[in-house]
Amino acid sequence: MNSNICLINETSERYQTIVRPYIEQNQLNSQWVYNIIDGKSERERILLETDQFLLLPDLMWDGKSMDSLHLLVLVKSRSIHSIRDLKPEHIPLLESLLETTLDFISTKYGIAKNVIRAFFHYPPTFYHLHVHFTTIHNRICGCEVERAHLVTDVMDHLALKPDYYQTKTLYYKIPVNDKLYQLFEESEQTKNKEA
Repeated sequence: MNSNICLINETSERYQTIVRPYIEQNQLNSQWVYNIIDGKSERERILLETDQFLLLPDLMWDGKSMDSLHLLVLVKSRSIHSIRDLKPEHIPLLESLLETTLDFISTKYGIAKNVIRAFFHYPPTFYHLHVHFTTIHNRICGCEVERAHLVTDVMDHLALKPDYYQTKTLYYKIPVNDKLYQLFEESEQTKNKEA
């Protein structure tokens, strides 16, 4: 059994006191994303661009095998770091990127829309809103239940409860050597000392 990975329950309070400060301290780590969005790097890799987002292949995809297809949509807005920042006003953006990207994939690669999944990771690998598009045959790491959130489910949650992602406790796995895990542990130790 691998004990190097643990499950975290991230309450809205823990998000505000641990995760959000972590994101803010590490914003410089997203500069490579901003360089792509601003057209300073990787222009040749962009497959599709609109005024709200751009689409490019994930670095891990070989560009040939349709079973392992893996594309990323990068949202241009710098104010949306993850699903935690999504609100009902973002539903039109999500609908647009979903429809446009599914149409593009279907046309360019000849893949039926009903075998393409679109999802967010939480926590994401980097804190700038992005969406993964893969075929359902692709068993990439991160498509498991404790990390992947389907775009369609996210839109439904936002329509049902406007502050869903601001109030929902999110459960996910994280390596124990991850800085974020260490911050959770430090917070627990401080809390236990105060009790």
